[in-house]
Amino acid sequence: MRACYWLYKDAELVPKTKEFFLDDTAVAFGHAAFTTLRVADGQIECFDAHMDRLKKTCTLLDIPQPVVDIEQLFRLLEKNKALAGVWRMKITVMPKKSGVTSTVYGQLSPYIRQKKPLRVCFFSYTPSSLTGTIKHLGFLDHFLLRKSAKKHGFDDCILHTEDNILLEASFANIIWEKGGEFFTPDLELPILPGVMLENIRCVLEEQGIAFHTVRATPAVLEQARVYITNSLIWLQPVQLIDDCVLLRNITQERMLFQKLEQRIAQQAVHYTLV
Repeated sequence: MRACYWLYKDAELVPKTKEFFLDDTAVAFGHAAFTTLRVADGQIECFDAHMDRLKKTCTLLDIPQPVVDIEQLFRLLEKNKALAGVWRMKITVMPKKSGVTSTVYGQLSPYIRQKKPLRVCFFSYTPSSLTGTIKHLGFLDHFLLRKSAKKHGFDDCILHTEDNILLEASFANIIWEKGGEFFTPDLELPILPGVMLENIRCVLEEQGIAFHTVRATPAVLEQARVYITNSLIWLQPVQLIDDCVLLRNITQERMLFQKLEQRIAQQAVHYTLV
């Protein structure tokens, strides 16, 4: 993969030097908010929705509101020769020492979506009731849980509480279909509802398909069509949980992906610089 040598910092483009260590997971778990966007062929997807959530997160974390210059983000794409293909754009907001303003970083990395269905495992996990619903940089637990899943030959993990209540995947939401209706874990639980989850809810509503938020146990997934979703992968079917092979509905998968593609295209901010 080609490296990116330029960063966005407070509406300016700066060379990526050792001064900027946001890629280093050893230090990237502090008092800061972030959001991750998908950029495809010069189009920044769901930009407004991501910025709305980022600002709400900053309010919850007592971080001064960020100012994000969309034109400079497009210049960041230009500077890194990232106007073709699919890219991960991470925007991070952290308070300055004064506490009056914030610093905004934008960084890019190439993104390749896994095409095959996912193999996942279950992990019991007790999230923080204080920060579990906030997209902050303190996701070390989730990082280590996914790393453990990969060590055991899985692509990801699905988390549940010690009381056996389904939560989410390591860095994504989960949904499942059973009996023609769709479900996702209760959003009152300490989970992070992603931007793509709301898009899926709207797509299902447009198709007249019921979508429920519920408290359910892992056993409910055994006879269901299960998906993992976030802004990068959009929607990814799960084929195996632990040693249980799941059912798939290829027609359903294609319909959902096609409708999501149409909806996201309507929300994308297009490259317009000359």
